[in-house]
Amino acid sequence: MIEHPDVRLLLPHRHPMLLVDRVLTCEPSRIVTSKAISGSEPCYQGLTDDLPTQSYRFPSVLILESFAQSGALLWALENRTVKARGVLALGGIRKVRFYRSVYPGDVIQHTVQIEKMIGDNALLSGQVDCGGRLIATVGSLIAVVRPPADMVPRCP
Repeated sequence: MIEHPDVRLLLPHRHPMLLVDRVLTCEPSRIVTSKAISGSEPCYQGLTDDLPTQSYRFPSVLILESFAQSGALLWALENRTVKARGVLALGGIRKVRFYRSVYPGDVIQHTVQIEKMIGDNALLSGQVDCGGRLIATVGSLIAVVRPPADMVPRCP
């Protein structure tokens, strides 16, 4: 198990966008991570007290970001030189399907596997679960490593 301080050493993300709390298992080409959903998440800021439970559904885009960060952890643990070669970035995501919502108090688990490595590109897939129930599936996620200079926004 890899605890939160070590996750922070492997990922550049910080609060409020660090969305992986712990690595539960890591084996060649596969990782299982967890993220506890808290009622104090920034996405709930400004919600009034009289809203129904549905208003506190954790945003699906943040579930996908957490999944992608889990993939970045897998890649970093499999290849310790990835940081030295450049910036790890999400290249694209396809075939995503959501089945259920999650709310404050839930702990989600991401299972991510590397399907294929081509140079500085990785094709990942996996699923998100909560309490043994399937939350989402990700058919393919493309992660890329690019030189830092390539990641600087340029004006047209």
